[in-house]
Amino acid sequence: MGSAILLTVILAFVGGVWYLGRMFRKYGRPQQESGRDDMAKQFVEGLAKRGYFRYADPADEDQLWREMYGWYDSESTLTTIPDDETGQPLDYRLYVCDGEDLFDTDGVLNLLKELRPSFDRMNFRCEIGSCELSHIAESDDTDMSLSINGTCYVIRKRCGGANCFETSMRLGQILNAELAKQDVAERVYLINGGSEGMLVFLTPELQEYILPFYSNPAWTPLEPGEWGQVMGLEEAAVDARNVLV
Repeated sequence: MGSAILLTVILAFVGGVWYLGRMFRKYGRPQQESGRDDMAKQFVEGLAKRGYFRYADPADEDQLWREMYGWYDSESTLTTIPDDETGQPLDYRLYVCDGEDLFDTDGVLNLLKELRPSFDRMNFRCEIGSCELSHIAESDDTDMSLSINGTCYVIRKRCGGANCFETSMRLGQILNAELAKQDVAERVYLINGGSEGMLVFLTPELQEYILPFYSNPAWTPLEPGEWGQVMGLEEAAVDARNVLV
């Protein structure tokens, strides 16, 4: 009986190790290969030197450093650690930005609420209101707009094909306009799109530093207009002037 139980435990352990290894390979956890470690170390040290972890609580910096180092892969993208209770990223920089969730006004407002702890750490004032826009007669969808700090902005004028996912880009452009008004160093950069989209706050210096370390433009943090071009949006749509009412 004892031998049977021991054998069962051993098999369960081996199976668990096999399963975890399979998951890490499936989701792209980088292998500890020669050269990869040196590049990862250089990358994370450069981030730290340029203030990437400046908004994190000091007690969290070490685990954030190790997380970024452990998951670095030139074909992947940035990573973070969510708080166990709030889900807030411990670096106060990298957020999920699901283009499908942003399809309606509630999704936009929920994301802005989620970003508020980062706004507070950046000393960025972001007062949300509403403003009236006319409807597009030939569309079943109404225009989407909002007011930030008293300025009315267009989030979406129309919906057709890729235009349904312009919201992420326009929201990034709007926030960047307001960040610039208040002389905040950070800007919004976008990564990938759809349900796998992300939003990250970076200084232009940080973004310029990060670019060479990633090979896939879709997974690289890009200025919202450039991101729109990579995502295949029409040239007229990516013009930042289109966000003003």
